[in-house]
Amino acid sequence: MKALILSFAIGMVTLINMPTTQAQDTQERPKKHGAKHQKADSLFQQFSKRLNLTPEQQTKLKEIMKQNRSEMKAIREANKSASKEERRKAVIAQAKKNDERILAILNDSQKQEYAKIKTEFKNKKKANRKPKGDSAPPAEELDELELF
Repeated sequence: MKALILSFAIGMVTLINMPTTQAQDTQERPKKHGAKHQKADSLFQQFSKRLNLTPEQQTKLKEIMKQNRSEMKAIREANKSASKEERRKAVIAQAKKNDERILAILNDSQKQEYAKIKTEFKNKKKANRKPKGDSAPPAEELDELELF
């Protein structure tokens, strides 16, 4: 009988403490939205370092990245009912616009390094791409996809 009461007491204590444990777990998990911003910050830091950006260029690059994120979000929202091909074309057009903005703030040596970064990104994306039939973009269009 004592064992039964002890088991019951341990069970009750466990049940009482479960909501507290679950609340702590949810507080410790990073939100996906935060992870995207961390990725953007990481890309910004990598670009700043590899391109040896001046403080003025860094400020402009941050503005470009922020503008690109908001424009890409608007494109995704506006094209929800569009076909995959239409959405892909809209994203590629936005990526080209973003690329032009970035190139406009770089000097010649930085542009060369930026081209290397894009090539590395394209190769990495190609290597990680899984065959999905016709839904995957052609290899020559991979360099048009966004970095940010």
